[in-house]
Amino acid sequence: LILQPHVIHGKLTTWRTSCSNLRLFPGITGRTIRAFLQPGGVRGVVLESYGAGNAPRREELLSAFREATERGVVIVNVTQCDIGAVSSDIYETGRALAAVGIVGGGDMTTEVSAHFHP
Repeated sequence: LILQPHVIHGKLTTWRTSCSNLRLFPGITGRTIRAFLQPGGVRGVVLESYGAGNAPRREELLSAFREATERGVVIVNVTQCDIGAVSSDIYETGRALAAVGIVGGGDMTTEVSAHFHP
């Protein structure tokens, strides 16, 4: 799924905006995630998680992500770290994200993964 430019009269005009970044931070709430992922909004999300693909393991967050992926929102998990990769099977928190439908982005950077969209 590659981000496609809009072309008018043979000239690049804008990029589609159905893909966006969500950077996790300590204290983020399920309400914040639901607002970001509301129906009719983004169709693809680059989720910037901690370390090897970890996030706070709270049911309110997992539920918000599950609701979005069940609606067809594609969520790719990448690390906030400068060096490293997401490996969803190393820690329980990464496995929990994978279980709700979030795709591990491996060693993709935020910039590279932002070029994908559903």
